[in-house]
Amino acid sequence: MANTMDWIVINGVKYDKITAEVEENFNILYTENTQRTLDVGTMLLDTIGSFTGHKITFFNRTGEDVLYNQLFDLLRTPTNEGINVSFPDGNSTISYLAYVSSGSRKLITIKNDKPKWDKVTFNFIPIKATQTIGG
Repeated sequence: MANTMDWIVINGVKYDKITAEVEENFNILYTENTQRTLDVGTMLLDTIGSFTGHKITFFNRTGEDVLYNQLFDLLRTPTNEGINVSFPDGNSTISYLAYVSSGSRKLITIKNDKPKWDKVTFNFIPIKATQTIGG
């Protein structure tokens, strides 16, 4: 039997079943000491590090309402500690402590006194650099 990898894990819970789309991104941040020279404008870089993040869309798959709503509730709950995540990166996964600052979803319908929600997209932003020079 082949082993399958868990690609979308948030605070230890697997969300592969309700994941619709994953987009990986990065931002390289520099200190205020980064500047251009006066002679020919050469850029002198003072790098803090690279911050690899993810934009992930989840959908409310039939039969997975509880998982979908638990995820929404988890991510809208404020925390000062961050969220442990593990997401696709290259041919494997990357794990980091992240935060989410916003999210929204549309109500599709109410059937049998239960709301049915549409997809939701969250940006997972690393709390600290995921890669540094020499690291």
